[in-house]
Amino acid sequence: MPEVNIRVEAFLDASGDPDKDAQESMGQAMAVMRRLVELGVATERIAQVAKGSAEPVAPSFTAKGRSANRRVEIVPTQVR
Repeated sequence: MPEVNIRVEAFLDASGDPDKDAQESMGQAMAVMRRLVELGVATERIAQVAKGSAEPVAPSFTAKGRSANRRVEIVPTQVR
């Protein structure tokens, strides 16, 4: 779908250090972006967002919850 721009949002489980979480999630978002570019998606179509431990989808006090909170979401942002 070359007419769609996307945003790569990377999330982590809470480590207790919001700055570290943001830095690690940006690294994760950048890795996903590099892979998408390798697969042929134009760099200018991709934005990255480091969400860190914001917006959890499950409580982080269990291994299952922490695993669910470590995720990458690809969000369509606009049609060109």
